[in-house]
Amino acid sequence: MLYNIDWIIQYGMIEDNADAAAIFDDMEKYVQKCKLKLQEMILLEKNQGRRLGKLEFAAFDGKKKKPEPRLKGYAG
Repeated sequence: MLYNIDWIIQYGMIEDNADAAAIFDDMEKYVQKCKLKLQEMILLEKNQGRRLGKLEFAAFDGKKKKPEPRLKGYAG
């Protein structure tokens, strides 16, 4: 795939040819979209939340604790 991208950059004349530049732009957008899909799949597999397909955040999903009493005197 990298070889094909290098070939397009080298021989496609994307600086001078508007059609080739549009094709290259579409290709870049598609590759970025695929990368985001893969990142979401990997992240959701590792962090499967309580609700299917949602991320789990311990700070928000955990049980609330009572606040600890404040220290009075020199330490507080």
